[in-house]
Amino acid sequence: MTPPAFIIARIAEVRGSSPREHGASMLIAPQATLGSIGGGRLEHRVIEAARKWLLDGPFAGFRDDVFTLGPELGQCCGGRIRIRYQYCADVGQWRHPQQHGAEAFQIALFGAGHVGKALAAILATQHCRLHWVDNREEQFPAALPANTRQYVAANPADLVCELPPDAWVLIMTHDHALDLAICDAVLRRDRFRFLGLIGSQTKLAKFRKHLLDSGHSSEQLGRVTSPIGIPQIRSKQPERIALAAAAQLLALQEQENPHD
Repeated sequence: MTPPAFIIARIAEVRGSSPREHGASMLIAPQATLGSIGGGRLEHRVIEAARKWLLDGPFAGFRDDVFTLGPELGQCCGGRIRIRYQYCADVGQWRHPQQHGAEAFQIALFGAGHVGKALAAILATQHCRLHWVDNREEQFPAALPANTRQYVAANPADLVCELPPDAWVLIMTHDHALDLAICDAVLRRDRFRFLGLIGSQTKLAKFRKHLLDSGHSSEQLGRVTSPIGIPQIRSKQPERIALAAAAQLLALQEQENPHD
């Protein structure tokens, strides 16, 4: 439930070692919190202070507090952190702190099968905008995550032109022919940041032949990542494939935006 008012607590300055980086923030309401500034006694003290100020009523501007991460807080980081508090009565701002002041990266997910559902659940916890596509409306959950938009079309490949430019694209439908058609459409549009295709090296080899015969260059096909996921996770369980794929996306996104 969205609270009527809350405090935004943000790490405004870090000296030395700390459990979270400069800019990390959390939202604190009387009965709920969102996000984390590192846990432990530091976070406990910050929550206590924020809830006291909520009881005192609205305040303008900012309030600061400084904490030393030593024996007093039972945290051995040893750094010094300045926390900045801001009162907020705009219920529209009650969303994960990662979404404050930062642009969500766009992900297009084709396929609402077992892996697609598991991946969508993981991405629901991240600061991204998920465009989820399938030709089977009944495959989608009854309630979609707040960061997700559902698309249903008889031929999902027709929707490629409607996706945001420079999206991170993942193809994992229930039909290899459909996967191929989507892959072809994404390559022809040529406005994507990442193109991942679920499947084996054998599947990729067959797709490469079809796509080369369709006029795509070897250079274009070199941009197709398959199999998807970080190589350290080799399991074929849907939930683990989803974890591996999410880890791969987030690692690549952090490489492009190291300060997010």
